[in-house]
Amino acid sequence: GGVYRARAIRVMRQLDEQKVDYVALIEEELWRKRGALKKVAPVVPGCPQCGTINDADAIFCKKCAHRLIAAAGHA
Repeated sequence: GGVYRARAIRVMRQLDEQKVDYVALIEEELWRKRGALKKVAPVVPGCPQCGTINDADAIFCKKCAHRLIAAAGHA
């Protein structure tokens, strides 16, 4: 347990000392692991009804339940 605790403390100190956009680094790594040919930022639009930001794959707004994606066959 002590080895992992010491490692965790060391990593936390490194994270505190550095000003790095870790979300961007993680997303870049995920794209690389998935074999994406080019990096494309996901589109996360606000709900046209209430403006709430939803997940990129959301079909309905998480706040007002407004449909975000057109029904199949109705583009």
